[in-house]
Amino acid sequence: MKIKSCGQRLDFLRKKLWAGDQQAMAKDLGVSQATISRVTRDERSLPLKLLQTVARDTQINLRWLLIGKGEPFLPQDHAEHGPVLPVVERPLPGPPDEHFLEIKGVYPVARGQFGAGRYWLCVTDRLVKEFRLKKVLAGDRILIDTAAASLAGPAAIFVVIPTATSKPRIQEKRSTPQRKHGSGRNLRGVRLRGLSQASGGKDVSNTSQSPDNEFPQVVGVAVLLERSFGEV
Repeated sequence: MKIKSCGQRLDFLRKKLWAGDQQAMAKDLGVSQATISRVTRDERSLPLKLLQTVARDTQINLRWLLIGKGEPFLPQDHAEHGPVLPVVERPLPGPPDEHFLEIKGVYPVARGQFGAGRYWLCVTDRLVKEFRLKKVLAGDRILIDTAAASLAGPAAIFVVIPTATSKPRIQEKRSTPQRKHGSGRNLRGVRLRGLSQASGGKDVSNTSQSPDNEFPQVVGVAVLLERSFGEV
């Protein structure tokens, strides 16, 4: 079924599943009626909370809802269990709900790792080559946290914006810290968070000093690395 926009596809579902009742749809999907109204008029993007509810509790094909591919509904024997987070193929400059157009789908996450400001970054060959990555491989998934409280902590892989006009990039090591003349004390640097490993990945933890405005702006830190295959 070819329907041009996310808003139009959501409106199709409103008529098909909720008999046109916008209030009932909003209640079932955990958002306000005003949000449903704005989305169906293409005045705003689909909120992350709605996408998570759709993926967890309904037979709606999230891929169809997001990009119009496939059929509107999943087979009756299909069932998703547990929380999910958005999947992207490029590092984001902020929380995923502020960059909806970059979302390619969703992927399950353990309940203890779930967070509203988190997303899965799917590592591609292009990313590995572009950012000269050594600790991750094409096919890996990195769980990125954009919450302000996490950005101040240590990390081993993180997303930064080098300058105000540049795009986000992935770094695996901290920027070289500035040192006070005649002293061994670090004045500036960026923190790296040790990764919890999934699927047998090796430890890539590291630490350093607090961030400073003269260094790239940290907009995301990795909290989990999921390998695409076996032990490495």
